[in-house]
Amino acid sequence: MIFVVNRFRFARLVVISLAAAFLPAAIIAAERDTSTSHACQSIEDDVLRLACYDNIILQPQPQPPPPTPQSPPTPPPSDDSAATESPPVVRQVPLSDDVGREALDRRDADMDMVVRGRLVKCPKNTSGKMFFYFKNGQIWKKKGSTRVSWKNCSFDVTIRKDYFGYKMVRDGEKRYIRIARVK
Repeated sequence: MIFVVNRFRFARLVVISLAAAFLPAAIIAAERDTSTSHACQSIEDDVLRLACYDNIILQPQPQPPPPTPQSPPTPPPSDDSAATESPPVVRQVPLSDDVGREALDRRDADMDMVVRGRLVKCPKNTSGKMFFYFKNGQIWKKKGSTRVSWKNCSFDVTIRKDYFGYKMVRDGEKRYIRIARVK
């Protein structure tokens, strides 16, 4: 029963808080509308009175002035003879398909890397992080939260590089785990 009373007390507190937060804005809006709406009430013609109310509600928003073109700032004059030379002309060319292509080619070359290796053992440390020891002496650690339950870690794996690092797939399985090299 105490839980029910506290829940209603909390709901009442939320309603009062929201009312207190929005009440001043509502009072200010009502005062503004009533002062201008009294002028509209005295108009007898229906069309003109409706136009008056429309003007109150649909007050035009002030338009910002159009931007003026600005000239580039002039550098301060210097005392040496270099001040008399004109600034270098920058050549503008249209954006072609070749711009940035070298980064794409390099990325594609890195992504094609596939390495095969043989795991020798995969113990867990005291914090539960799994390490993978390969036949060639390399040591890798598991990243992420993917669970693996490999009891016997003597099998072949494939390591692929992607945008996020390296992922390892056990031969004959489809799921992968994220890994990072330690040694």
